Parts: sequence; C-alpha cells; structure tokens
Amino acid sequence: MSAAISKKLLSNRNALYTEQHSVEPTTQKCDNDMILTFAAELYTLGYQFSRSAIIRLKNMPISELVEFRSTTISVLEDAVGADVKYVPLFRKFPDSIPDRSALVWAIHETLNDYTYVLYYAIHGEWSSEEYNGSWFGRQYPQLELKDALERPELVTDKLSVVLNIADRRDVLELFHNLASSGTSTSSSDKEFVKSVILTGDDWKAGLPQVIPNKENLAYIISCAAAKQGAIDAELGGMFITYMKTTTDILRVAAAFSESDVSLANHTRFKLSNSQRRFLLSALDKLNTQTALEDMLRFLGLWLVLAKYLHVNAYSKRFPKATQLVQSIRGNRKIIQTFNRTIESSIKEIDLHNDTSLTEAKLTSVIDTLKERPGDFARRLDHVLRSVPKLEQERIVSAFLGVAPSVATPLLLNLSTHFQNRHEKSPIRVYLPKGSAVNAIIEDKDNRTVLPPDLCFHLHKALDDVLISRFSHLDDLGSIYVDPILQDYMVPVSLGNASESLHTFGRGSKIRFDKSAKVIRLFLYWENVKNPEKGKDKRVDVDLSCLQLSEDFVNKGQIAYYNLQNAAITHSGDFTDAPNGAAEFIDIKLDDCRDHYPEARYIAMTVNSFSGQSFSSFLAKAGFMIRDGVSGKAFEPRTVGQKFDVQSSTKFNIPMILDLHDRTIIWLDLGISQKQTNSVNLNEKASDVGSLVKYAVNIEREKASLLKLIELHGKARAQTMTLHFDPEVKYDNVFNEEFASKVDEIAGKFLV
Repeated sequence: MSAAISKKLLSNRNALYTEQHSVEPTTQKCDNDMILTFAAELYTLGYQFSRSAIIRLKNMPISELVEFRSTTISVLEDAVGADVKYVPLFRKFPDSIPDRSALVWAIHETLNDYTYVLYYAIHGEWSSEEYNGSWFGRQYPQLELKDALERPELVTDKLSVVLNIADRRDVLELFHNLASSGTSTSSSDKEFVKSVILTGDDWKAGLPQVIPNKENLAYIISCAAAKQGAIDAELGGMFITYMKTTTDILRVAAAFSESDVSLANHTRFKLSNSQRRFLLSALDKLNTQTALEDMLRFLGLWLVLAKYLHVNAYSKRFPKATQLVQSIRGNRKIIQTFNRTIESSIKEIDLHNDTSLTEAKLTSVIDTLKERPGDFARRLDHVLRSVPKLEQERIVSAFLGVAPSVATPLLLNLSTHFQNRHEKSPIRVYLPKGSAVNAIIEDKDNRTVLPPDLCFHLHKALDDVLISRFSHLDDLGSIYVDPILQDYMVPVSLGNASESLHTFGRGSKIRFDKSAKVIRLFLYWENVKNPEKGKDKRVDVDLSCLQLSEDFVNKGQIAYYNLQNAAITHSGDFTDAPNGAAEFIDIKLDDCRDHYPEARYIAMTVNSFSGQSFSSFLAKAGFMIRDGVSGKAFEPRTVGQKFDVQSSTKFNIPMILDLHDRTIIWLDLGISQKQTNSVNLNEKASDVGSLVKYAVNIEREKASLLKLIELHGKARAQTMTLHFDPEVKYDNVFNEEFASKVDEIAGKFLV
C-alpha cells in the first residue's frame, strides 16, 4: 500500500512515505554504511535525501529500512523508467548507425529469386557488432539482447532531486486536496486514494464538506465500501449527503461495479444488496421532477441499472425511487428534458436570426439556460453567435447572473476563451467529452467573431466573479508569483492523462538548460502477454519525429524509413519485442539550428504499427537531456520526463520540442484512425502538424497558472509582486515547485 502512496508523494511533493512504528530502546538501528549504500543507489536514479530525511533514516530499525529501501527503489525506478532494460537495435548508437544501402539494393534486386537468401548471408552488411537482432529489426527470442558498445562514463550537470520523508499528516493533506478537487483525477491519484482508505480510518476526518467532482466522489465511496465489505449505517449516513443528482447515483453504481465512472464508455453493473439499498435510499431523497429530467440524460444506462436495482423488492421502503424507475420505463417520452428544450430553442434561433425573434421566445431560452449554469457556460459562445447582435448583451447579462454557480475550472477557461474571441483562432481542436484520443481538427475557424467590447466586458466580468469567489478563502499575506507560471497550463481533466514522472496541464512548457546539447527521446515496449496460448503476440511500435517550420510546414521526418539526417539520429527500428524493445532518437540542438534553421518545432510521435491499442500492452516513453558524448543509451539521472503510454489509441503525440524557445511543450494527445495497422508518421503528418499548431496556440483557450494565481492574489493577498526581492520574506511563494503540486492546485485554488 505504501508504494501507491509514495508514488503520488514523489510526483506532487518530492517525498516518500513510510509508516512510523514505535521503536524499542533495544532495537538495532541503521548505521552510516547502510544509509550511504542506500544514498548511492538513489544517486544513480537522480535523487538524494534531504538532511531531515537522513536523520529520520538513522532512527529507523534495520527491518524498517530494508522494507523502505525496497519500496523506494521500486517507486523511483518506475518513475524514471529504469525498471526495464533499454537496448537499441544499433549497438553503436549514437556514434554511428550501420550502412544498410548495399543490403537494401541486394534484396530489391533478388526479391523474386530463391537464391536471395544465400546472397543476403554472404554479401549483407549485417554484423553482431552492429545489430541486436536481424537486419529487419526482429529479435532472436532465445538470445539475450547485448548492451550497446561501452561508452565514456556519464557526465551531466543535472542536479539530483532532493527527497523528504513524509508522515501521515502529509498523506491526509494530499488526500483532502484530491477529494476537494473540482476536476477529475488520474489513475495514480485513484490508487493513492484507495491506499489511504485501506490503511486506516483517519481519512474520514480528511473528507471536505463538499466533493465537487462526482467522479472522485463515486470512487471514494466505492473504496470505502470495498474496505468495509458493505454499506453500513455509518458509511451510508456519511456519504448520502454528497449525492445531489441521479447522475451522482449512476456514477456510484458504476464505481461499485468497477466500471467507468465518467459514463463515457460501456458500463456493466454488479451490485450487492447493501449497495442497492444505499443507491435506492439516495434516489428516494431527490426531487421527483428534477430527478426524472436528469435520468433521461443517461437513459440507456438507467434502463440497464434499473434491472439490477430490484425496485419491486424495495417498493414500500423506497416508494419515490420505485416510482422514478417505473416512470423512465413506461412514460419517458412525455418528459421534457433540458437538452431537448434548449437544443430545439437554439435551433429555432439559428433559423430566425433576425430582430423578429419575439421577446417571449428569447426570455424562454434564457430562463431555460439559467436552470443549468454549467450547460449555459458550455453553450454560451454558440448562443451568442445564434442571437441577433442587439440581444448579445442581454445573453451576457443573464449568464453573469448565474456565473457564480459555475465550477471554477470551467469559468477560468471560459474567461481565457472570450479574451480572444474577437479574432479568428489559428486552429480549432475539439476533445469530445474530454477525450484525449479522439481529437477533432478544424484547420480553419469558421465561427463568426464576437464584438471586441463584448469580449472584453465578458472576460473582465468572469475574472471579477472568480476574484469575488476567491476572496472568501484564507488570506495569503505577502506573495511572490514567478512569471514562469505563464508556461504552465492549469491542470484539469486529468482522468485521461498519461501517468508521468511530472504531471502537467496540456500545453505546459518544460524549459531545459541552455547548456543542453542533445535531447534524447526514448521508447520501450513489450509484446502482448498471452500465457494461456503459451505465446506472446508480436507488437511493433515506432518512435518517430516530425520537423516543422514556424508556420507548421513539414520540413522532414525521422522514422524507420528515414533513420538519420544531419541533426537527428534514430537508434534502429525493432519490429518485435519478445525480450522487450527500445528505440531512441537523438536530436542535436546545435546541428538542428545550423542545418535546419527554418525548422522550429519537432513533434515526438509514438505509434503502434502492428495495430494494437496501447492499453493492451506495456509501453513507456520520455526524453533525456544529454551531452551526446557520455553515458549509456539510457541514463536515469538525465530523464526529464517519463510517461506510460496507455491510452486506447494507436497513435500518440506526447510532446513537441520548440527549438527557438528551448522548451518541451507537453501535449499528451492521440489521433484516432480507421486503418487497423501499418500506419506510420508519413500518413499522419498533416494531423500531427495541426495538433502541434494547436499546442502552440493552446493559451488562447486554456488558462495558465499565472492567471489563476494572479486572480487569487488580487482576491486575498495583502501584497503581490512578480519581481523577486531576496531581501523580502514572503508569506507564500508560487514558483515552478508549486506547479508540480497538482493536488494543491486542484484542491485549494480551483475551488
């Protein structure tokens, strides 16, 4: 359990966790040699202990240190990707790659002649000194992969990350922040929450009065129920006050069934009797008309769930819940829903976009929209474009009247959105229902621009709503806000984010040191495990990159079909991974500027050439900052970012290198495809270029951490400055270290 807790503390706090035990005076404690050995192991992974952590280690019993060491090494190796062996196809990479031209010519000349096999064996360029497999990238399963040829010992200026040891109070603070978050949490967040609940009962005191994100609520309830074995009176009484709508109930039912709480994917239900009673009790307390309307938003799922609730058996105990279920089964067509009403109204406005729109009709539309402030916010741009210009101010005024009821993350991004709606957007990208794998791309913005005065008024008014909301929070005192927070987007919708060493909002920029010579991209994957059939299924993944000009014109590709140019080198294309496979791409920064001055961006892509989705096999990737001369192919100490490739897509764009600004732009998006396999970068280059353009311009739609903290500063700081004065003692400092505290941002600043 402590591994999941340490994993999240490492990501958000640069800390590790060990449970404190009472120590008898006679217990043998650790000596300096043990601690130094432990510290040396951490150093190779790029970490070191703080002074306070070393003091804590010295007071540990030996048995506790042994357990802590084992968990720590496992967590750190997984974090930086050092838990697997990286061996390139080309053993002399990056110094040289084999000359394959003669063999290619030979094969093409004799492709239809049986004797080509003999010709290949005699005249081919293949050599065990050069290759870790066949010329075609196939491994020999019975042979262990050979290390790359020995190179000079690593030289790096990268400082080790200083680690602290957290206690249970730190764990409960992080738990409280995640439960208070207004945005969905990642899979590692969920594992952390589960571990905290399973390792004690003190988490109950850490629950906030409001759990704004209902997906998070559903998961917490399911974890508590799993630990308890049933929903008893205590748990039921504690959680039922959090459930306000039928959709909340539906999410909890999905969580009980270990299904998708976002309700975006196919959901199956499996409920115990105590879970049924809890769900029906919550349903019985809701307003009937509002509940009926809400149920029709997910009618299909409710009709399925109804079969598992057994309402007839509980009709006397929960009469309102029984009536609700029977209503959607028999009379659902007569229920007028919010979506049906508003969509038909907006369509009618679109068709009659002139001054003949009656006062009564517009009033009806506004009144309907005001019933659901969140939906009003999401539709606001469309509505403003649909009504006559003379009525736009009225729509804005009506929305501002309900804006205080809109969730902070949505309001924050809405303010940023309207700040730029007086001009055309360079590109439009939709992420339906927050999906990170089905991006819909429109290279041209066909929307009508909105009047500049209207946009300015709306943007400022939304900021004022947020400032008013934040002013009720605790005073921040004197604060320093580092302008570098402009580089970091507010982290929202993390439920579909890749698990990574550092968690960032999409569009965030990671600056790398000016002394960096080489950015080394890396990828590792394994075949699909199939123990039942006794043979794994072959997986071929390609690591590639696309060079783009400042105006996003294709300037070249590095992939299995083009392994090298004057500035970028590929380590060779493995096409099978029975022993695990690794690929690298070295990007020499100075050579890029010298040989390709017109290329500003380099997009990293990872695609499943053999056609399996990444969710079906193990894959991880990232980048290192290297000098290009020293060290092994994979050096944990130089890892700048590592992430697990685990989405349901087959083609991912994790990040973009901006050569001019010397930054990595974090994107973490996938491209859907109809073709089952054999898709490469060349076929997707246009879409990749469009998504790079989207990433570069994402600040037009998404708010930065700088904007968020400046709003908090205006609301609750006594003084705020963006210019650091070393002589001043600030009450709070918001810098790059703060940007990594995703739980604190979500639980204390997106409220």
